[in-house]
Amino acid sequence: MKPKVKNASYNGRLGNYDSDDRSETSLSTVTSNNTANSHTSGSSKTTTTYTGMELLKVKIRKCGGNTRHPKLLILYVQLGNEAFRSSDYVKAMEYYKQAIQCDKLAYDNDARKKSNGRSFSLRDKKANDQHQREQNRLLGDAYANLGTVYWTTGQYENAIYMLQNALATYEFDHHARYRVNKSHSGNSMPQIASIYHQLGLAYSLCDNYTTALECLEYAKTLRESLGDALSVAKTFDTIGRILFLQEQRQGPKEASPVDGDENERTGNGDTTARSRLDEALLQHQQALSILNIYKTSEGAGDVQKNLLSTLANMIKIYIYREEWNGAIEYYKEILHIQKNHLAASQASFGRVSPELFSLSSMSSPPAFQAQYKAVHDTLLQMSHCYQKLGLDPFANHCRQEAALLAEEGGFLRDL
Repeated sequence: MKPKVKNASYNGRLGNYDSDDRSETSLSTVTSNNTANSHTSGSSKTTTTYTGMELLKVKIRKCGGNTRHPKLLILYVQLGNEAFRSSDYVKAMEYYKQAIQCDKLAYDNDARKKSNGRSFSLRDKKANDQHQREQNRLLGDAYANLGTVYWTTGQYENAIYMLQNALATYEFDHHARYRVNKSHSGNSMPQIASIYHQLGLAYSLCDNYTTALECLEYAKTLRESLGDALSVAKTFDTIGRILFLQEQRQGPKEASPVDGDENERTGNGDTTARSRLDEALLQHQQALSILNIYKTSEGAGDVQKNLLSTLANMIKIYIYREEWNGAIEYYKEILHIQKNHLAASQASFGRVSPELFSLSSMSSPPAFQAQYKAVHDTLLQMSHCYQKLGLDPFANHCRQEAALLAEEGGFLRDL
């Protein structure tokens, strides 16, 4: 069921947004070729090479100060992305707001042309509609990315406000494209699902767990309909994290069995007979079952990263419950992935094949110190769990292997 998220109204353009109305967490991507550009100046024909933000600013200047130029929206979104990647959040906010303001001015200009009686041929109208849909998508990106900046800087209510505007924009674009194409091909559903996922995270940071879980459940439903299995796994994992966070903040939820399947989730996102922590573990296990299918596929690096994250989230729950055996089992899985990753990295340097990999037979170049340290830290965490169970020989073995790894990796000398 679609969550009751209060969305901003949107009728095809921004309309009433004022960049000063509001005070000052993944970017919506806009494809750009900002790698290099040559510019010839005057009779001397000197050539200047521009990269990144410099190139984008040159392109903006070429618009000749026309604040209604149709290319300004994408250029300011790209500038905001560059600033965000450089951690210049003040500039990123400024550029995204300028992108939104450019969209408003462009809309006012289009409305003025129509009011002056300009007639459009069918071909012009189709081209104009296509341009309009592209602008709608870019406007949604600007809102979504501005929400990400607010989120990153801890301004969660402002983030929610901007994400709601992004959602309204993407939904308008989705319906507009469907009316034209009579199909869901090329629609905005992936962006809509992503916004619901981000809204879930933002609401959880404002301690509104009911709405957060509703948004995430709806995001999962949309992603399932799109067949995006890895994104579904990510959403399962996030739901588990939110349930654990809710347990930490609000304490245990009293079980209240209801008729029917006791494992069902109620409509408002709460569990029924199952405790929050049991439900959180179930969500993480669902994520693991999907990720394990794709861990050897193309792009497995991202899958392995998500696997490690999901396993770590499950370990937190077991440690919170002081169920040390459960934590140790998942630490073993993490250790297996980390050692294989380190072995593969070493093998890529022609040092040794993964089959012959042995921690005690190698020394580490600096490039691999972070991977050595990851294995070292996991061993120490396992040692702590063994110690809690009174299994001192196993705890000592983990500490000894960690010490050997620190010596071979050499990373402790550089801390």
